[in-house]
Amino acid sequence: MNSFIPQVIRERNEVAKKWIKENFVKLDKTVADVEEYVEQSQYYNYTSENFQEFRDKIGLYGEFYNILNDKGLKVHKTDLEQHNESLTEINKLQNAIQKVESS
Repeated sequence: MNSFIPQVIRERNEVAKKWIKENFVKLDKTVADVEEYVEQSQYYNYTSENFQEFRDKIGLYGEFYNILNDKGLKVHKTDLEQHNESLTEINKLQNAIQKVESS
């Protein structure tokens, strides 16, 4: 159990982080014409509809790490670093969403 739970959290965090990174790249493009604007609008709608779910998942994974730590179970430094990277990616995606909303 000590190794299984962190492994599952690590894998799920990685999937969520990948989704966030991919959608950041799609939204952070400069729009040059109408076709790109329509494409970005579609990415924006999809990302906006699903962003909260992925942000909540990553927040939950952080809570799992806190619980494991509170119970005296070892949480690897790399897992915490990966989680912090996910939080950074969330902020980047949130800024990209706001940028699209304001344009």
